[in-house]
Amino acid sequence: MQIHFKKEENQYDRLISTFLDAPQNFLSKEDVRQDVMFDEYASDSAVRTLIYETRKRLVKENKPWQIITIHSKGYKLIIKSTE
Repeated sequence: MQIHFKKEENQYDRLISTFLDAPQNFLSKEDVRQDVMFDEYASDSAVRTLIYETRKRLVKENKPWQIITIHSKGYKLIIKSTE
């Protein structure tokens, strides 16, 4: 699947790209901190805010994706069928 981003990639775009590159589209909180935010000391609140804002953006942009929370594990990107 090819994704086109605007010229300046931001954290939201990096998050989706990282999800798509991850095994089974799964990311732990640590993965988000290190691979998306580039800050291993980012708070849980900062990670949750990024996930929340990205979820809102996916709905606003009518993307066929959904981010679900896997309790005490991390997050998974679900790719919905567009049929």
